[in-house]
Parts: sequence; C-alpha cells; structure tokens
Amino acid sequence: MTQPENWPGNPGSGGPPPADPTASPPAYGEPYPYPPATPPPAAPSPGEHLGQQPAPGQPYYPPAGPAAPYGPSGYAQYGYGSQYPGYATPMPHNTLAIAAIVASVLGVFSLCAYGVGGIIGAVGAVLGHVAKRQINERGENGAGLAKAAIIIGWITTAIAVLSLVVIIVIGVYVATTDGGGGAGDSGSYDALAALTG
Repeated sequence: MTQPENWPGNPGSGGPPPADPTASPPAYGEPYPYPPATPPPAAPSPGEHLGQQPAPGQPYYPPAGPAAPYGPSGYAQYGYGSQYPGYATPMPHNTLAIAAIVASVLGVFSLCAYGVGGIIGAVGAVLGHVAKRQINERGENGAGLAKAAIIIGWITTAIAVLSLVVIIVIGVYVATTDGGGGAGDSGSYDALAALTG
C-alpha cells in the first residue's frame, strides 16, 4: 500500500518527521515530547475558484456549506426511563384468546361425552370471536390463537351436533321398528342387533 505524497511523515511532505522507533518513553513525571504544532493551511479566499485541485503537496479541503443550526439531530434523545432503540416492550397476549383456545381444545377431548364437546367447543368459538375483536381494538398479540380457537371450536361443535343427530336417529329407528322380538323383550337386544347389522 502506498501513501500519498502529502502524507505526514513522508520525506519532503512538509509534515513532522516520523517518531524514532528506538526512543524510549519519558520517565514518570517528565512531559511527553510532542512534535511542534503546524498551523492548518489557510482557507481559500472568497474570490478563489473552488473547483480547482490544490497545488501538489497541499491537502484538499472541501468547500464549507451553510452552517447547520443547533437543533434536533437525526439521532433520538434518551432521557431517564426511556427505552433503547430496537427494544420495544412486547405487547401482551390477549387473555381471552388463551381461554378460547383452551376451551376449544377441551371441546375436542370431550367429544366422547354425549353433546358436552359441542357445548364446550361452541363456548371456545364464541370466546375466540370476542378475543379477535378485542385484539383488533387494543392491538394485542394473540390473533392466531383466537383464529385457531374459532376454527377448532366450530368444527368440534359441528362434529358434536352431527354425532348427536346420528345417535337420535338410531334411537328413534330402533324404538319404532319391530325387531321380531317377543312381548317380553325389553328392546335392548333389538338395538344391539340394529347396530351390528
């Protein structure tokens, strides 16, 4: 890597000579020998053409623009108790959405109980609708939980209603048909025969 001609320390650049690498630092309490200060080059006069390149060996200074007023900068000002950038406090999850998904999943597990799964699933779906509305109003997290609760709750309710209808139809069919049993038959055998074929 080559250094430009006007780099300080280059021979003939007019800058200070490089420090002696074999010199030892000053003893404790002695002042450090700084190189003599050189004044900065003079700024171009107002009538001088600013578009031309500086003379060889002279540093280039870009023209100064208008001074910026002391005002708000592009950086955020932080005071006592403020948040750091990029670390926003997370929004809380909607509690009703969590309750809705719990109720909907309980409805799935209670489908084996005659009709109870449908009631619990419907409660979960309704809670999911209310939670979704609250999330839209308040800007909370949990929209996915509310949507899942609505879907699972209504599917659970539909399955429970269909299974209840099938149970009622089979019960009515068995009660109204004569299975060929005698007068003393209780009818439980006929229902078993109807289910098994």
